[in-house]
Amino acid sequence: MPSRSYGDRLLSPNQEFRRGEIVEAACRLLRTQGVAACTVRTIADEAGVSKGVIHYYFADVHELVELGFAQLARSFYAHIDEHAAAIADPVQALWDAIVSYVTPWDAHASMAGLWCEYYVASLRAGRLDGVVAMQRAMHDLFAGALARVAPDAVRHAGALTRHVTGTVLTQTQMPVDVPELLAEISRMIGVPAPATVGAGCDDPGCVFHSARRSRSA
Repeated sequence: MPSRSYGDRLLSPNQEFRRGEIVEAACRLLRTQGVAACTVRTIADEAGVSKGVIHYYFADVHELVELGFAQLARSFYAHIDEHAAAIADPVQALWDAIVSYVTPWDAHASMAGLWCEYYVASLRAGRLDGVVAMQRAMHDLFAGALARVAPDAVRHAGALTRHVTGTVLTQTQMPVDVPELLAEISRMIGVPAPATVGAGCDDPGCVFHSARRSRSA
């Protein structure tokens, strides 16, 4: 495997592996304790390395949080996309993607809290590239699902992304009514909503929806 560069630093395959382990440690802390718990010390302890190693591989802790959150988001979106792609009916696949995205946040409030924390931390740091990238990835997920329904339906991807994002950001205070939400989205995109839909994550071992250690979800 060839060496890869980060900024002005060239990393060997072993260093690249170590860097990935540190990002994985940040992912675990984000899932279980949130953004505020991700300091250089806590991530170093979780990864089993010194604080100096963290500073060697990353410009600052916000870069590491960005990478950890992006990795969680990519995995989550890929999980949703793969499940929807296996459904033959494109309309059913679209609603499956929407419900799969929304209901885990409802089932585990810590996920909504994590997204809110990350968004606020990025605003405070004046670094929104990670937030923008996540929104684009969500837009692409919904655009792909809409394209399977009808080419013209793709134009609704932006509105759908904004609507779902607003739902997620308010879920910690206003639990989502999934049938009502789907009825709203149906009116917005012009695709009939299903008569019934399952809601909530029923897998206690799901790595994407893990509850915080400090509280039950």
